[in-house]
Amino acid sequence: RSYHVKFKPPRSYDGSSPASASNMLDDETGEALYQRGDDTAEALKKRLAGYHGDTVPILNHYGPNVCTQVNGNQAMQVVCDEVARALAQYYRPARKVIMLFGPPGAGKGTQAEIIVARTGYPQLSTGDMLREAVAAGTAVGKKAKAVMESGGLVSDEIVIGIIRDRIAEDDCKVGFILDGFPRTLAQAKALDEMLAKTGEKVNRVLEFAVPDEVLEERICGRWMHKASGRSYHVKFKPPRSYDGSSPPSASNMLDDETGEALYQRGDDTAEALKKRLAGYHGDTVPILNHYGPNVCVQVNGDQELSKVEQDVACALSEYYKPTRNVLMLFGPPGAGKGTQAEIIVARTGYPQLSTGDMLREAVAAGTEVGKKAKAVMESGGLVSDEIVIGIIRDRIAEEDCKVGFILDGFPRTLAQAKALDEML
Repeated sequence: RSYHVKFKPPRSYDGSSPASASNMLDDETGEALYQRGDDTAEALKKRLAGYHGDTVPILNHYGPNVCTQVNGNQAMQVVCDEVARALAQYYRPARKVIMLFGPPGAGKGTQAEIIVARTGYPQLSTGDMLREAVAAGTAVGKKAKAVMESGGLVSDEIVIGIIRDRIAEDDCKVGFILDGFPRTLAQAKALDEMLAKTGEKVNRVLEFAVPDEVLEERICGRWMHKASGRSYHVKFKPPRSYDGSSPPSASNMLDDETGEALYQRGDDTAEALKKRLAGYHGDTVPILNHYGPNVCVQVNGDQELSKVEQDVACALSEYYKPTRNVLMLFGPPGAGKGTQAEIIVARTGYPQLSTGDMLREAVAAGTEVGKKAKAVMESGGLVSDEIVIGIIRDRIAEEDCKVGFILDGFPRTLAQAKALDEML
């Protein structure tokens, strides 16, 4: 244990007497403290002279373009801020936290799938996390299980603990999406407090806004097939059995595959929806006000699906994964393309893909498209552009191509180039 006469004195020291072994005593044992032999003014002068004598030539060697001086004689937070500025380009980017809000029927689920694909962040729902924690038997999962078995409501503290455990997993290290949490202002504040402990915060809140009357049409027209979970809608996705004009009922709303009667969920009625919407608006507005206009973005969910997707992309553009880089190499025989390709691969980290190699690998691996190619080659035919594009599609789905790749020897024709563009 370490103490300091000014900054961290032991309880035995009065703060004004000369410090000595008789008044500098360990707080826990009462034993006398001691000073290290090199913690004296005389020894420090020698140590500092050695440090400056050795260090200045090194700093001069690297020069002002590399070296940055930080003033350590100021408040700790100010020092931290200066260090952060000096090393900003080397610090790992702060983890991104996105929240999704939307009333029932707003299309949040559809957009969430796209957001997950475009950001690479996992979508976390409290229900799923709760079930996973209970099943895994984690410490906080056991607490949740005990509460649920007793018929109680899981507390905010337990839910926050479950989120804390879940976001510590590897797939959340860059960012994550919270769906269905927080539901109250108190939960939002508890979440903020938890994130602040690791220097993090909520970066973006998306609210999908749709007029209540539109939601009623969307929700109240929904019919379900119990066994499969298939969903239909009297207007937007009717089953083949429905004529489009009769009042929908179990007799004319039948599953397309089994012919079994569909049903409406108990909360997909106009009366139930009004209560759900009142609860949603009452809980959500305070949360949106809490995070404010710099964090919250409202997306109009009452428009064409493609337009909603565009608005979401605009709101989340800084969080979307950068577009994968695709390079092509062309050159006549003897142009030195092969030599340069090796350098380009080394400098970019992108794999160099030749159609010949990919074709042989696909055939050897026995992939679906590889089998097609093998059958064509064995019959003496030419492998079609469609098959080659399929082989490229499979190959660039592999992990080493996720940032970019280099195509060497393809496309060979304008038709192949256009087919490649269409696939990409």
